[in-house]
Amino acid sequence: MNSDGTYQNWLVDPGGTSQIYANGWSPDSLWVTYTYIHLINYGGTWYWDYAYLYKYDPITGGSYQLNPGRDTDWNVDWTTTDAIPPSTGMNALASPVPYQFTVSWWGVDNGPAGLLNFDVQVRDGSGGTWTDWQMSTEATSATFTGLGGHDYYFRLRGRDQAYNLQPWPAGYNVVTRVENFAPVTRVEPLDALIRGTSVTVNWDGYDLGGSGINGFDIQYKDGAGGIWQNWLTNTPAHSGVFAGQTGHTYYFRSRGTDNAMNVEAWPPGDGDTTTTFFSWQTFGTVRDNTDVPIAGVDVDVDPPAFLTYPSDVNGNYSAYLASNPEVKTITWSKSSYGAYPPTSYYGTQDVNVDVYLPPADNIVQDWGFESGNLPGAWQAGGEYTPSLTTTVYHSGDYASWFGPQQTFSTTHELEVPGMNINTSNITQTGVAWLSQSLTVPVSMTNPVLSFLVSLSGVSDISGNEFRLTVSTDLTDTTSLYTSTTPTNWEHVWFDMTPWSGQAITLTFELSETAGYPPASALLDEVTLGSAHADTWVSLSGSALGAHPGDQITFQLDYGNRGGAMAAASAITLTLPSGLNFVDASIPPVIVGDQLVWQVGDLPAGSDPYSISLTVEVDAAAPLGDTVITSAEITTASPELERLNNSAQVETFLGYLALLPIIHR
Repeated sequence: MNSDGTYQNWLVDPGGTSQIYANGWSPDSLWVTYTYIHLINYGGTWYWDYAYLYKYDPITGGSYQLNPGRDTDWNVDWTTTDAIPPSTGMNALASPVPYQFTVSWWGVDNGPAGLLNFDVQVRDGSGGTWTDWQMSTEATSATFTGLGGHDYYFRLRGRDQAYNLQPWPAGYNVVTRVENFAPVTRVEPLDALIRGTSVTVNWDGYDLGGSGINGFDIQYKDGAGGIWQNWLTNTPAHSGVFAGQTGHTYYFRSRGTDNAMNVEAWPPGDGDTTTTFFSWQTFGTVRDNTDVPIAGVDVDVDPPAFLTYPSDVNGNYSAYLASNPEVKTITWSKSSYGAYPPTSYYGTQDVNVDVYLPPADNIVQDWGFESGNLPGAWQAGGEYTPSLTTTVYHSGDYASWFGPQQTFSTTHELEVPGMNINTSNITQTGVAWLSQSLTVPVSMTNPVLSFLVSLSGVSDISGNEFRLTVSTDLTDTTSLYTSTTPTNWEHVWFDMTPWSGQAITLTFELSETAGYPPASALLDEVTLGSAHADTWVSLSGSALGAHPGDQITFQLDYGNRGGAMAAASAITLTLPSGLNFVDASIPPVIVGDQLVWQVGDLPAGSDPYSISLTVEVDAAAPLGDTVITSAEITTASPELERLNNSAQVETFLGYLALLPIIHR
């Protein structure tokens, strides 16, 4: 019932001749105590014969005897002699902490009742509201989960068995901050070019604050100007298969979210990595008539390539198609060289071909047999008269075929010939020859004869051989080339300076020997034109954090990889402000901030030469700057390739502190 007597409820019915005497509440207000009295009537007078003490649970409606084994107790005495609350405290917390951390506390009772339990409250931020966290708990620690960058305050109070309750502290007991360090993640590098339309993308990362990574967001964009799009969101995975389209370039980036909900910023620019899907490629090296790499050669493909890399200083080129039709036609070109015929390739396989651009002053007529006529500019004869083939060639649509007439079992233009149907032994000894007469101009600089040949069936045993001779009007004949070794397309060249100004006849000849399998030869791209010098220079040596007074050693390497001498060559090294010349293995001529070496005539194809020099950082050098030392080589000889004629090296002036590096 209420304190005013209203809302009375019948809780326990003793029944029979018994009575109940309700005599109190427990200190925690959870139990009602009463005395159960059993009465008997004797001679008209009521007497009690036994009594029990009970406590009643208003929630469950259950009664429980307080004094088992005793039957004469009437009153419950709840009086305590302990009126002092316990003392408590919380153990200090580190700061910052991961998103999950352990909060611990302790307590002692100051009276005889003994410690009962604790109440723990938490507040988010200095201006937050205290909220219950661990209430009436007997534990002395618990794990709390927070958010990154938040300050959490904790306070504690204790309660003893006499229900003396400690007051909350005026402020708080302990405070800590959850770490706010975002994770560091990255998408692992991909191959720049991938055949097909799918790729496995991998990513990983770590969390600086120790909370652990909760998930990754992965985005991609199609093309450098594309819009970043979500691919995977809050994924726990570390890899996935991405599907795209050939001819498209895809960029990828990642960011991580840790368990403290700290979110990493997206990387700037084009993200972490990129790849391009392709279906077909052509690649190889472009060289001149003396096997010197040519830089800057354009590569055109029909159908058009979506990505083309002109040749670099080593002559390497490549081009990529999004589709893979049955026929692809490729053209290589660069100014200062002769025109190279468009060449078609059949099938779906990639094309790996080395190209030899003709000299601009080539004097050989029908040098690639692209007229389709034989004889014509060329004379042909012998027991096995050469003919033209449109099946196997190195460039254009034709090549010259030497040997018995055969039917090829292949239609791939770059394959070794001789894989033919008829391999019966030759019954007649004879030759096949092809010749052209011309005059080597006196004005031609460093004349060179160049051609490509592919041989099959030649050998020392059979005597079948392929040879080249040069004849003059005076009937002098010189053998330039003889081979009995089978080979796929081989580039061969010779210096023709001894015949400068003379009328000559070039004769290519293949011999066949009766009783042996047939020999065969393919001839293509016969040129006679100028060779050129190709000087080069490289510069190495630097210092990380060069200080005033420090000395630095540089090494200059140089040479001439061209097919002609580089006359009157010179190297000029330009020192930046802040570096002063000390000495060199070959003394230079000093002109202001330039060091000049007159290195003279460099022979064709000469080995590298080296110059070592020492410089010193000036006392007044601009610390914190990166300075550039550059070198250049020049020659009085004609030179077509100049991309390798200069080099430079950077030097940082200042002090470097080695710090930990965080990689994306």
